[in-house]
Amino acid sequence: MATRKECGFRWVVVFDLGGVLVRVNLDWGSAMRQAGLIQEAEGLVGVPLDACPGFHDHEVGALSDEEYLAALAEFLGVTPDQARRAHQGILGEEIQGAEALVRDLTAAGVPSVCLSNTNALHWALLGADSPYPSVRALDRRFGSHEIGARKPDPAAYAAVEREFPGGRFVFFDDSPTNVEAARTFGWQAHPVARADSVDPLRRRLAELGLLPS
Repeated sequence: MATRKECGFRWVVVFDLGGVLVRVNLDWGSAMRQAGLIQEAEGLVGVPLDACPGFHDHEVGALSDEEYLAALAEFLGVTPDQARRAHQGILGEEIQGAEALVRDLTAAGVPSVCLSNTNALHWALLGADSPYPSVRALDRRFGSHEIGARKPDPAAYAAVEREFPGGRFVFFDDSPTNVEAARTFGWQAHPVARADSVDPLRRRLAELGLLPS
């Protein structure tokens, strides 16, 4: 397999965050339990996150935090403070091996970035000062609320390409829809099954010659 230098292009590894580097709860009951709202979670297990009105609008910056939390509090039947806690409970712990994977890419001279459907409330946990070491180690972070586009909108992928002109992109996401959209851009895109470690990602990067096998 040709190396990055031999091919004459620059590889860029693009990670989704939730379900790829950081565990997430995908229903409101689980998110509320993560936040310690055990009694309030009753009846909300299995209710998808985007069932809340304005959830996607918030992720592209079209709805303020205050407007979104008011809508979420009404949707969940809780106080605004509990709604904020429930929302932050969407995020879980870092997936095993994630930090080492990102740092190994840096050591190999391969830029790593994230492209995440997220929001301003979560960005405090996913930005440059993130409590997640893998996220802090990334070279660049693209959040949907900042670029004004959610995956699978082509504008989301274009925002990454503009900052790495001439690059070739490897993309990992737990959404098959987002993976297919990335492939239309010519990215080498791979679906990620929710797992306990990033070992499958590491193996794929080794196959591409970006990390030692």
